[in-house]
Amino acid sequence: MDIKNMKVNGEDVPVNRQEFRLVTNPDVSFEDYGWTKEFVEDMLCVAENEPEHEWMSDHEILNNLGIVYSEAVGVEQDMEKAIMYFEKAIALDDDLARSNLADIYRKGVGGVPKNAERAFELYKSCKLPYAYFRVGEAYEYGRGVEQNLEEAKRNYRIAYEAGHGLARRKLQTLPFVDEYDDGEVWDARMLVKGYVVVYNCTHDENGYNNACRSDQIRLKRLASVIRGFTGCAPHECPNDTIKMLFDDFNEGLVLEKSPICFSDYKRIRNILDGIMSDDSRINDLFRMRYHRNLLRARYGMLRALIEYRVHSYQLRTIHSGVLCCPPLEGLAMYACDKLYNPHLDDCDDIIDEIIVLLLGKMFKKTISTRELLEKYDYPIYTDEELQDWELDNW
Repeated sequence: MDIKNMKVNGEDVPVNRQEFRLVTNPDVSFEDYGWTKEFVEDMLCVAENEPEHEWMSDHEILNNLGIVYSEAVGVEQDMEKAIMYFEKAIALDDDLARSNLADIYRKGVGGVPKNAERAFELYKSCKLPYAYFRVGEAYEYGRGVEQNLEEAKRNYRIAYEAGHGLARRKLQTLPFVDEYDDGEVWDARMLVKGYVVVYNCTHDENGYNNACRSDQIRLKRLASVIRGFTGCAPHECPNDTIKMLFDDFNEGLVLEKSPICFSDYKRIRNILDGIMSDDSRINDLFRMRYHRNLLRARYGMLRALIEYRVHSYQLRTIHSGVLCCPPLEGLAMYACDKLYNPHLDDCDDIIDEIIVLLLGKMFKKTISTRELLEKYDYPIYTDEELQDWELDNW
């Protein structure tokens, strides 16, 4: 947005910069704001000499001038001018100007008296993540508005979803995580059950980006829990962490670091022996411990069992639509539900146990939700809040 000339009666006139001697402020530099010295000179020149110039109706330039005078960037600090330019930018619907002016009233900058009510009004009318954080803070402490912890949490959460780091920290502290007591834990069975629910989201192209908000949160949960079990570094996309465990068994990324002990092999054999005792293939289970392709053998069993669990869940999902079907279709599905569900419950429990045993030693522990929140970026949503969102949006 640099200018070398100004328009006067339709003609280019060179800018006279000699009228402006910028003040050197050791605490700030033009580069701190992404500006050059010439750009700041141009803005000041236009503001002083050309009130009708197009820049003076540009909300970004007006906000910049507010920053120049409030932060003393190349000029002496002048809060009266700063507020004037911020107000002009706000009149052109500039959210950054709202946030900047709110900061002045919140902190009482440059002799401007603190005004918590005015700061709250400005933050409240602004849609920036930072502003949502400040609104949450106002509600938390009752600054400029009556204290309301539910509203504080709601605004912190909006800021957190937009990537504001301080909002996440707020949501991890009391009283905002009362619902996460130390007794709430994840184990490997919960991990398997959680995976089958969002299976389709992990296998569609751009599955995470295309998922609804509640499924995105579930995917983030799973990625957090997997990191808690494995200690792996976070991936840019939660789906990549999930696939590392559930899709890449054959690459040995996890299984070779999570061996199966003798007692677990024995437990798997006993389970299978109770189901099909006359099948000689059960004896292969012990031989698998000495197989040169042990990881591939475990991968094959895990893949088959997980695919079963996915299809089992999908069958349950079909049954859940009984009440939404036309009468005769609903009757048929209701009959299937009554026929299969008791057996599915038993089968799912058995398969889940085998899957957990096959995952190995690394997945024997439990992890508290509190630990996941503090160390592994666990999304700060309760099951009740997810259900409320789904009821409101489906």
